[in-house]
Amino acid sequence: KQMKLGLVSPEGADSSSHLRELRVPEEEVRALRQDLQKALEDSERYKEKVRELEEKLAEREKGVGNPPPAEEYEAMKSSYCSAIENMNKEKAFLLEKYQEAQEEISQLKDTLKSQAAQEPGDDAGDMKEAMHRMI
Repeated sequence: KQMKLGLVSPEGADSSSHLRELRVPEEEVRALRQDLQKALEDSERYKEKVRELEEKLAEREKGVGNPPPAEEYEAMKSSYCSAIENMNKEKAFLLEKYQEAQEEISQLKDTLKSQAAQEPGDDAGDMKEAMHRMI
C-alpha cells in the first residue's frame, strides 16, 4: 500500500488524534483482562485454602470424634468467610470495570463508524481498516 504525502488537513489531524484515543481503551481493556486473570488466580488460591480448611476440619471431626477447640473452629470459620468475602468483592469490582470498558468500547466504535461514514475516500477506508484491526 502506498502512502500519500501532503499537508495534513484539520480533519486529518482530528481523525488521527481520535485513533490515538481509541488505543487508550484498548490498553484499559488489556489491563482489565490482566486484573481479571489475577483475580481468577487469587480466586483459585482462595478456593484451595477453603478446600484445605474443609479437609482439616473434616479430619478433626473424624479423627478425634470431638469437635475442634472453639478458638480453632472460630479461626477456621473466620478465615473461610474472609476468603469468600474477598473473592466476591474482587469479582464484583472486576465485573463492574469490565462492563464499563465494554460500554466505552461500544461508544468509541459507534463514534468511529459515524466518522468513517462522514469521511470521503481514502481517509474513510483507512479509518475502517484501523477499526477492524482494533476489533
